Amino acid sequence: MQKPELFSQNRYDFSRGCVVQAAGETLWLLPQKAIYWPDASEPSRNNQAMAGGTLILSDTHFGKAETFQQQGIPVPGKGTDDDLLRLHALISDLSVTRIIFLGDLFHSTENSSISKVMKAFDTWRDTHFRKPEMILVMGNHDIMHQETYHQLGLECVSTLQAGPFMMTHEPPAQDDQTYIAGHLHPSCRIRGRARQTVTLPCFRVRNNSIIMPAFGSFTGSHTLPDTPGARFYMITSGSVISKEQ
Repeated sequence: MQKPELFSQNRYDFSRGCVVQAAGETLWLLPQKAIYWPDASEPSRNNQAMAGGTLILSDTHFGKAETFQQQGIPVPGKGTDDDLLRLHALISDLSVTRIIFLGDLFHSTENSSISKVMKAFDTWRDTHFRKPEMILVMGNHDIMHQETYHQLGLECVSTLQAGPFMMTHEPPAQDDQTYIAGHLHPSCRIRGRARQTVTLPCFRVRNNSIIMPAFGSFTGSHTLPDTPGARFYMITSGSVISKEQ
């Protein structure tokens, strides 16, 4: 696989990400719409010491582009293959011991391409020798029998307490909790001098909570309103920047 330009000499370029502190932990917000948690403060689920970090991503929606293509809608790109290539590059260039998927791993089971999409995921999984450990926090699109996910090397949970963070697909109703979530596909809108506007995917950070953008390249977005105390970190031109910058 040819690596994207963000990766060089098997080392990740953290200068294009943005570091934040939450609940006493250091988290890197990455332009690939993922979070890297180096030296996570707890052991892995099998109680082995973690020599590397945790990679967190949400709303991959593998197979969504293929679903549209099957319905005759002209969607460019290779969909799942492109997203798995991005994920492969992240794992190759970061010290990753564990991956946490925050729900909506596959987009739909109601099309004939789902077996092909699952086979692509399984093949990608095998290229990493069934490592690192992978946990799926179940989302509203994750409707297959759990044994199907287990066969793909995934442990399935409804929520996951990882260090100080509750890992969940949907943000809890009470926003004062310490959590990392997805589901909303957050974006924010910025305005230019001549009344131009642009909408960009973003991370929303408030107190000790983070809502993640969708990892999948073929997903919609939801513009979040400004909330007191909330900070938005936009993804643009291969970098993560604060909305205030």
